[in-house]
Amino acid sequence: MKILALTKYDSNGASSRLRTIQYIDFLKLENIDINLMPLITNKMLNQRYKNGRYRLLDTLKSYAIRIKLLIFSNNYELILIEKELMPWAPYFIEKLLLINKIYIMDFDDATFHNYDLHKSFFIRCLYRKKLDKLMNNSRAVHCGNDYLISRAKSANSKSVRFLPTVVNLDQYKNLSFLNNKYNSTKLKIVWIGTPETQKYLSIVKPLLNELSESYDFKLILVGVNKFEDTKFEIEFFEWSKDTENKILSECDIGIMPLYDSAWERGKCGYKLIQYMASGLAVIGSNIGVNNEIIDHGINGYLADDLDDWRRFFISLINNSAGRKEMGKKGRTKVEQNYNIDKWSSSLSRMLKDV
Repeated sequence: MKILALTKYDSNGASSRLRTIQYIDFLKLENIDINLMPLITNKMLNQRYKNGRYRLLDTLKSYAIRIKLLIFSNNYELILIEKELMPWAPYFIEKLLLINKIYIMDFDDATFHNYDLHKSFFIRCLYRKKLDKLMNNSRAVHCGNDYLISRAKSANSKSVRFLPTVVNLDQYKNLSFLNNKYNSTKLKIVWIGTPETQKYLSIVKPLLNELSESYDFKLILVGVNKFEDTKFEIEFFEWSKDTENKILSECDIGIMPLYDSAWERGKCGYKLIQYMASGLAVIGSNIGVNNEIIDHGINGYLADDLDDWRRFFISLINNSAGRKEMGKKGRTKVEQNYNIDKWSSSLSRMLKDV
């Protein structure tokens, strides 16, 4: 079986790496061959993080390559589309490119809210139903959480399947950290993300400044290189798929603060899954899928407001044994529910069913 995977990113983009790329070798064992064709290259993505935008010429070139590819893609049995073919391209263009093609769609973000909640009335009118129409015409839609599933069903998609974002536990083999890292003299709180998602740290920054007056800790930031107006020690790490797991394994508490809005309810909680796979106790905002990943009081805490964040931070800072126990229970939950070994066979069946 030959599938053309039209992902949004190459390997440096988390959504594409986790929901498609990491499955390629597993699916090959099931006689499913994936031809990966990302829209945005690693070079383009790095440029976006550095300068805050994509170069127009690079974007137009990538769109032209995708259009040409679709015109001459008749030798594939199935096309897998991550989110949409081309952001901000009108629906009728994508519809024309997909005529007589069997395709499925994959969502791990509420991308439709880029359009239907846009501040421009013109954009809302022109694009608000774009992704719903694409989902309606697809053979199946894979969704990473219940919020996305609900949207796909409201679009009358022919088949809606749950596919969580998961980790490959072969990359988290060294469990010695579950016992050794708690001997560290300075507690490490970690957040991993991108310059685009760094805004969520502003939720807890005043609280961390306050706590630093009474507690000795270090904030580890992976994927960003600045965080201003802070009173506590910070260590920055450039993100790399080769080092992220080692960095996380040396930390103590993983955090995922979020705003309470429609976009955040579409997130699939991958940070939390990474932290838990690394044996960390976690604290996350009680938003969306976070309350499915975190078993409150067992493998971490769900925070509704700053008072909750303060109480849970203090509890975990003061309780090394409790952090260790939560970390072990979090690891067990990932092994049972968010492990690629479990979901690769499910994805294979989904694709063959289509």
